[in-house]
Amino acid sequence: MKTIRKGNDIVVRWTIYRNGEAADLPSDGISLVLSRKEWKLRVTDILIEGNTISFKFWGKDQVETGAYRLTYIENEDIEGMHTLDVDAFILVDSSEKERCSRCIGPVQVDTVELSSALSAPADGLSAYE
Repeated sequence: MKTIRKGNDIVVRWTIYRNGEAADLPSDGISLVLSRKEWKLRVTDILIEGNTISFKFWGKDQVETGAYRLTYIENEDIEGMHTLDVDAFILVDSSEKERCSRCIGPVQVDTVELSSALSAPADGLSAYE
């Protein structure tokens, strides 16, 4: 899991596969939640390109240090709902704690690349149907 200095803008790119293939992500009906312990942020400004979801977690919005988790919800609260989550990154309070090669130099946006497999069928049917 990538360690990033708190206060840096972060681009998160999450590539999702379904049953070993690039997932056909719907253009709507997807919810993303970024969480840290009891703190939760429903991500509203997402970009979907093929089977990759992207969004920015601005430094100004980062609440506390520690491990952050990302949850993908498809068809929330209706039939055919699928949920997937992943440990996304760790925010630290100083550049010395950030494990990276770019800690000295011009400020840049950090990118977190995630990849996960969603094993549920796309049509909501069980393996027996």
